[in-house]
Amino acid sequence: MVLQAPGDSANICDTAPEFELEGIAVPAKARSVTIDSSNQRNPGHYCVTFQLDSPFSLELKTFFHVGSGPIVRFKYQLLSKVPVHLTKTLKSDHLEYYTLNLLSAPKATEIRLSEFIETIHSFSLTECSITQEQWENSDALMGPLLACEQSETSLILGYEHGSQAPDAFLKYHLSPQHEVALRATKGNYYHGQKVDELRPFESIWFQLGANEGGLRSLAKSIATSF
Repeated sequence: MVLQAPGDSANICDTAPEFELEGIAVPAKARSVTIDSSNQRNPGHYCVTFQLDSPFSLELKTFFHVGSGPIVRFKYQLLSKVPVHLTKTLKSDHLEYYTLNLLSAPKATEIRLSEFIETIHSFSLTECSITQEQWENSDALMGPLLACEQSETSLILGYEHGSQAPDAFLKYHLSPQHEVALRATKGNYYHGQKVDELRPFESIWFQLGANEGGLRSLAKSIATSF
């Protein structure tokens, strides 16, 4: 999947997920692709199925929900014709959902939705500008939203999970190359979880969107997307 921001000639490249199965890191490299957009009962919902080139008989389905605005919701479903198991060789989740190149969007902000503020004894939305030092140090951020902008376009990333900061189940991992990888931290699956055709692994929903204009323009569009 490739996202191109409006008015931007550079693609924001999205790499495929990577799973750990039977102790082996398995990137989702597609051997063939099928697109199903025939869901008449739910317009805007469609599915892309990837037959994967891997040591196992794997199939990755990506479900998309496209609303009236610039935001696309998507989730993954991993199936196997022969039963396999998700594993945690290093005792922690080994699952990368995607990686995006944000070099063309140098101004980025982490948006936390569930941070408890002691002074007001309540939860509050918190916006934190991401510094160049954080990129260089390969920091990891909880989010769940990451907003980026340049002169003419803006971009937002999100995942739908309601854990309270700083108790992260997923994190955005930064790199000095201004790439951001969304990876599982804990609780996304259990060690030895069986995956087959009847018991697929299913991710949470993610959000990805781009818009002409700054973040204020994007925020207005998000409010009417779904």
